[in-house]
Amino acid sequence: MKKIWLGLPVAILVGCGGGGSAPKSQAADPNAPRTISGTMRTDCFGDSGSTVRNTDLSGYTIRALVPKAAGGYTVYAGSGLADGTFTIPSVPPGECLIQLSKAGSNYASHFWTNLSEIHLGGYSQGRPDWTAAPSATTLDIQPTVAPASNTYGEIIAPSLGMQRQAYFSTGLNAWRFSLAGSPLPEQGKDSGYFSYMTPLVSMGSGWSQTLAGILSLPSSGLQPGVTTQILAAPQGLAPNASQNLTIDADAFHAAVLAVDTSSPATNTVFTLKAQPYGSTVAPLAAAAMLVYQSSASGIIQEWNLPYSNPYPASWGGVVSVTRNCIKTYTIPGTTNTANWAFSVNVTYPKTALPSQPIAPLVGPPRNVKMNGQAMSNPTLSVGTTPLFSWDAPATGTPSYYLLSIYQLLPVSGSTFMSSTTVAQFRMTNNRLEVPPGLLSPGATYFGYLRAYYQGQYDPSHPTRLGFPLAYADYNTEIFVP
Repeated sequence: MKKIWLGLPVAILVGCGGGGSAPKSQAADPNAPRTISGTMRTDCFGDSGSTVRNTDLSGYTIRALVPKAAGGYTVYAGSGLADGTFTIPSVPPGECLIQLSKAGSNYASHFWTNLSEIHLGGYSQGRPDWTAAPSATTLDIQPTVAPASNTYGEIIAPSLGMQRQAYFSTGLNAWRFSLAGSPLPEQGKDSGYFSYMTPLVSMGSGWSQTLAGILSLPSSGLQPGVTTQILAAPQGLAPNASQNLTIDADAFHAAVLAVDTSSPATNTVFTLKAQPYGSTVAPLAAAAMLVYQSSASGIIQEWNLPYSNPYPASWGGVVSVTRNCIKTYTIPGTTNTANWAFSVNVTYPKTALPSQPIAPLVGPPRNVKMNGQAMSNPTLSVGTTPLFSWDAPATGTPSYYLLSIYQLLPVSGSTFMSSTTVAQFRMTNNRLEVPPGLLSPGATYFGYLRAYYQGQYDPSHPTRLGFPLAYADYNTEIFVP
């Protein structure tokens, strides 16, 4: 994409002949309007290397929202093309929100920037020309020797970026994977693996799971709209590798307590996965090889944890440590509830683990408020353009924040709720007025605010993630416009 330069220097000659003075240059006008240009193109990593997939932006609403000093935004309309490029002309200099929403969708994504050129595509695993499986498309892996009940299993098809998880059902005598809406493996194009884990076994101060069996899935394709059954004898696996780990469990627990001191105690979870196409980009779908969890406090140290690695040598190892907590929401005036997890996580390539105990690289945002009021309690009548604000984490310096707003919806005939994403905002500042047109009076929402730390973060490519990668979440209480 060609960069747009503002105020190209122009030489001005004063006077005539030999008596003229030296040429002078005219400075660029810092207040001159600019054209913001950008792309939305994804690098897809498939079996034959990476392929660029353009997002057709011709049906999108694309705008720049420039904040006013007294509140609100001035809107500057832009346009997008099928090749994934967009432009927004006549935008004043300074910071603004780039807003993109697809025609017919209730969801809008936003990017806070002061740049005149921004690239919004990220990384994806799999070939870009896949087709979605229709409803009722399922895959049953039926072992010839039944494993323990509720054994965890997963399938991964690297050329599709597809990863699905299921538990062994004694009623079906199979691992059943629902594929509706996910990439449909096609004959001659897509092969993959099915693997399953051992049940939890006590080890050291916690419990461990490793690969128990693996099965290569042939590139034979699946029948769309029906259940495809594979009767198989997965290859049993014996450990052929080991992993040491040292974790500061108290640091992860403290980060969770900083959000909600009433949250129940949870385990610190260490996971080692094999990631297709190496570990230079993050995060791609990866196959679990070792899961270790512990409720211990202090420094958790384990040496020579055994695991099996049956995957190709080109697959890179990725290590993550997570601590989760659950927050329960209730729609005012109803008994409908929903549970939502928030997490503290750090992820490294296996070859670049720190020498000190693994600890959070960034903590959760603090003092999260709406319209100046703390969001630790339900907030009503906030208006349709409320103001979010927060303080930086006590630990680490975020590369950026990601604020997601979810609407809670009751499920008819049930005491549960569903949720739908209304908008996301990716920003480096810690203050945001919600733009008009996103929130509806009387509806129920909550905010999911994540502080991200990312190695080699590039503001001109804000959605390209790299290692090390870390985040810490803050879940707000519900609010009603």
